[in-house]
Amino acid sequence: MTNLIVKDIFRTVQGEGFHTGSPALFLRFAGCSVKCEWCDTDWKNGKIFPVDELVTLVIEKLRELPEQRLIVTGGEPLDQKNLLEFFRQYANQIKNLMRPQAYPISMETSCSADSWIVRNDFFHKFLYMTTDPNLYLYITCSPKLSVRKSQIETDIAVASLISRSFNAEMKVVIDTDESLE
Repeated sequence: MTNLIVKDIFRTVQGEGFHTGSPALFLRFAGCSVKCEWCDTDWKNGKIFPVDELVTLVIEKLRELPEQRLIVTGGEPLDQKNLLEFFRQYANQIKNLMRPQAYPISMETSCSADSWIVRNDFFHKFLYMTTDPNLYLYITCSPKLSVRKSQIETDIAVASLISRSFNAEMKVVIDTDESLE
């Protein structure tokens, strides 16, 4: 069975970045390969959802409040082995709606080169899949400078590739003076 591990699904208003102030449905995944000590998310435990059930649930929640954005976050979304299947099924279901562009997705990721999707050579499939015109995908790349010092050049390269490939923004967390250097 194709599953995803979800920490939480909740409505809120996007509080940062380009879409600040937009109504949002947050889909927060459990699990994270980066493990920042200062992280504000309890990403360790979650509920297992079959992908098809999760897609149906998310679309039902989005239809209850039109014009809200789906924010896919974590933990680290790119650590979810079946994230590509989620995006594929989501795109297939929303293309049948009257206005699929009313259901955009924002994904917040550390762009870690150690994430499951990058490590297992699924990244090219991810980039290709996100060209689906029904996804309307916007990505926030947030490399963790102080946590991943030895790998930061690789993470920045992944973030740069993502930023050049689609609508994206960079979010840099400054948690130490070293992060400014």
